[in-house]
Amino acid sequence: MLTLIYLQILAGGLVAGIDAGLGYNTWPLINGAFVPSGLGGAQPWVLNLFENPLTVQFDHRMLGYAVVVATILQAGWLALRREAPELVTSAFILMCLALLQATLGVWTLLLAVPIELGLAHQAGAILLFAAALYHLWLTLAKTAPARDAQAASSA
Repeated sequence: MLTLIYLQILAGGLVAGIDAGLGYNTWPLINGAFVPSGLGGAQPWVLNLFENPLTVQFDHRMLGYAVVVATILQAGWLALRREAPELVTSAFILMCLALLQATLGVWTLLLAVPIELGLAHQAGAILLFAAALYHLWLTLAKTAPARDAQAASSA
């Protein structure tokens, strides 16, 4: 989860860096399509990942969807497994922050990136990353006793 959010933050930096959020200000479709024509139009192809505003924004959107779906699935999975309440709560907080961050991102895009919303979206990314880092720490702390007991029983 932490790696996925980190990649999304990097993709967001590319969007901000080339002002990709100033174009294609529709949602959920881009230029009338979920997968718009013009993706990967730059040559050599690798430049699309960094210099093609359409591709950069598309990548950021897809990673955003992946973050939201992953947090929902993780929270649901932990709740169904009846994991430690602190871990389930942390997962649900992470899920809510991801949903809020995605909503803020769409709002920012639809309004053509007013500076206040752009800054709020960047601050939300930091908050989401911090929550994911805490969730990882909590996950490792909750599973450490089980790992130690398992190692001791096999010795």
